[in-house]
Amino acid sequence: MQKINISVENLSIEAELFETPTARKMMEALPLEGSVNVWGEEIYFNIKLHLELEPDAQADVAAGDLAYWPAGPAFCIFFGPTPGIQPR
Repeated sequence: MQKINISVENLSIEAELFETPTARKMMEALPLEGSVNVWGEEIYFNIKLHLELEPDAQADVAAGDLAYWPAGPAFCIFFGPTPGIQPR
């Protein structure tokens, strides 16, 4: 797994990305920056990567999961239930 740092104002946390083609492309594009939005219990921000969904992509997420959302396109951080998404 690849480790990244996520920083917002004076808070910085370390996170891990799975070894996937999407994660590799996101790592190559670092640093990613954007204005944060909140939807349900999800933080996301638009990014300039336009990637296709991977064959094993899933909509079920758990608190603490990181994800790429191609419709944004956006980088997402989940910290609880999000409208329309079933928790694992």
